[in-house]
Amino acid sequence: MDESSNVTRTTTTTTVVSTQPMVGESRTVVVRNQMTEHDWSSGLCECTKDIKTCLLAFFCLPCFDCYLASRLKEFCCIPLCVPCGEIAMRTKIRTQENIHGSICDDCLKLTFCPCCVLAQMSRELDHIEHKI
Repeated sequence: MDESSNVTRTTTTTTVVSTQPMVGESRTVVVRNQMTEHDWSSGLCECTKDIKTCLLAFFCLPCFDCYLASRLKEFCCIPLCVPCGEIAMRTKIRTQENIHGSICDDCLKLTFCPCCVLAQMSRELDHIEHKI
């Protein structure tokens, strides 16, 4: 028996998809003006600018965390249920508002002074709302 008659040849074709299909979605690209980075509108330890916020952050940190998440239009339990949720929230504010800083800086500040950081984030959101 001839061995070549038992050999089956298979041909494989590869298709490269360069664009994913979108079902029922329209894609909008928003281009923002190039802005230079700036600092936070208030310092980390400027609690005298908003004493109520600082007291709330100090005496009821979990409640204040949830309040800030909802102000950022995120699920209110993100800071409580997601590891490093506060870092993500702070990074979101920094990126959206083009504020100078880094994730490492955010992480260190939130680790060693969470009440001051959350109060600063709240003051920044107040500043953004009044700016518009």
